[in-house]
Amino acid sequence: MSTEHTTLAQVRAEGEAAADTALARHPQAQRLQYALERAIPMIARVLPRGMSAERQMQLALNLAGRNPKILECTPISLVRAVVAASELGLELGESRQEAHLIPFRDRKSGGMEAKLIIGWQGLIKLGRNSGAINAIEARAVRSRDVFALTFGAGSGYTHTPYLGPDASDDAANPIVGFYCSALLTSGHSLVEHMTRAQVDAVRDGSDGYRSARQYGREHPWATSYEAMGRKTVVRAAAKYWPRSDQLLRALEADDDVEHEARRALAPVPGDVVRAQLAERAATARAVVDAEEVSDG
Repeated sequence: MSTEHTTLAQVRAEGEAAADTALARHPQAQRLQYALERAIPMIARVLPRGMSAERQMQLALNLAGRNPKILECTPISLVRAVVAASELGLELGESRQEAHLIPFRDRKSGGMEAKLIIGWQGLIKLGRNSGAINAIEARAVRSRDVFALTFGAGSGYTHTPYLGPDASDDAANPIVGFYCSALLTSGHSLVEHMTRAQVDAVRDGSDGYRSARQYGREHPWATSYEAMGRKTVVRAAAKYWPRSDQLLRALEADDDVEHEARRALAPVPGDVVRAQLAERAATARAVVDAEEVSDG
């Protein structure tokens, strides 16, 4: 086939194939894959029917291929995060926005650890799985949309999105807020709304976001603002939903990520710094001694 007839899909497929090949040759990727392959029976035991352990493993490796920091994570931490997502019945990856992997540096060991972070679609899925909610939706409201929210006896909302050619243009039609609506099996409707300023205040108070900015790491708030805004309003709305064990565990997993980020922001005690420096110096001396012995 000539070059001029090559389709965009073919170009994308060739690029993904090249990326997969490079990932397969990465030593740490091979170690992570080996650890995940050994954990497949454990993952399969906790996954709900209809989900594949092999697919979860591949999705985790795909995330590692897109974020090199995940490749630096310990295999055991990656396995734990994948098992945690599987127990909740959430699929990893960007396509469904159910669950993601975020790398954090462990302050004690100095190594990288993979942590599970729940996506907005994951929270909605778990809310529906409670059996007490028929439908949930979360959306962004842009400046040129027509949005009205009413409280009281006839509480509810109406949202008519602007559909012009620049509807998704953040400059011409910026996001001004988010809302989440849940229809209970009882027939009642619960609506939560947050302005952009309120959502940004949550973002700016997030230890995970602040830690990522401080250490120059990628964070969903920087790469997927709308998705994180939806998640923020869903979390706010979930306070009023009928609770399930899975939903509570998902919220706790998210809180754990914030706790790890808070620890990363805290100053490291002087004795810990001294111990880390002493360990590095001892390692350096051992390397030098080994080289001298080799030369002799």
